[in-house]
Amino acid sequence: MRWWLLFLLIPNLLIGKEISWKKEEKNCMIAIQLNANETALYKPIKMEITLTHPLSYQINIQDVIQPILWPLNPLQPIFNVVAEEVQALLVQDQWENQVILTMVPLVTGTFDLSLLIVSFLSKQPEKSSVQILTPIFPITVTPATQKEEWLSAAPLLPITPFPMGLSLANLYRQNDPEKLDQEAKRNQEILEHHTLPWTWMVAIFFLIGSGFAGKKLRQVYNKKQTSAVIPDAIEMAREDLRRLKQQRFVERGFYETYYIELSRIIRHYIEKKFQIRTKSQTTEEFLQEITLHPVFSSPFKHSLNQFLQEADRIKFAQYQPSEEACNKAYEKTVELLKIEIDSSRNSPIN
Repeated sequence: MRWWLLFLLIPNLLIGKEISWKKEEKNCMIAIQLNANETALYKPIKMEITLTHPLSYQINIQDVIQPILWPLNPLQPIFNVVAEEVQALLVQDQWENQVILTMVPLVTGTFDLSLLIVSFLSKQPEKSSVQILTPIFPITVTPATQKEEWLSAAPLLPITPFPMGLSLANLYRQNDPEKLDQEAKRNQEILEHHTLPWTWMVAIFFLIGSGFAGKKLRQVYNKKQTSAVIPDAIEMAREDLRRLKQQRFVERGFYETYYIELSRIIRHYIEKKFQIRTKSQTTEEFLQEITLHPVFSSPFKHSLNQFLQEADRIKFAQYQPSEEACNKAYEKTVELLKIEIDSSRNSPIN
């Protein structure tokens, strides 16, 4: 679409390196002036455009500057417009529009800058529009020499939505390896200061998790140990009671031995299950420790106290119990173990 326009603009190439131009046609006039035809990379240049026309004509400023804002290759823009000033004045029944564009070259080389065709549109149907061909201004862009001079223009933002460009400061860093290295180091320092200490966090979570896991394993182990010890104590008590019956101490008249064995079975059961040393304790010391121990229920403590006192009376007071009393003592021993086991929520002894 634009090739025929470029063909029409070929004669204007004869202008060469003129940086100002002016043309008038049917009372419509356009004047273009550049502050330089050679600049350095990222160094702004200014283009002043003056458009004068009668009241019967009108002009669209955006259409005039569109060839600059939208280059032939929008994916690789040559200039980035960072500022645009537009002013309209009414002078002697004519409109005078002044446009000042501040542009920054993005690449080096020699490029053609032109407004192509400027159209003054008539408001009256009987009059035709006025079209003026503008010249091509060759602009030479050299590599940047004094880069720091243009960093102050960095806050300026492009006024056009497309093509999008970087700020002057970022463009400068992009083409300076030393600046890129400095920026990379700065970003690395920021990353180190603002990044969570993942290594330490993982280590802390690992230690906490290990502590909880160890505690849980210890609880499971202790539970297994307890569950393994309790059945052993119960089975041993059952076996001792069966063996005691088989020995027939009551029928043979060994009452004291019979009561001593019953007391031993109860003491051995408690010692095996609760790890309480009972062999070297007197009955009074044993009952006192049982009374202070929180794991035993009150009914068990009361029944145990009565049973051991009766056994001491037979052992030390030479009391002669009857066969019925011995059988009741046996049943009392079984009942004591049932009370203790039931309080511990285990299976009772039969």
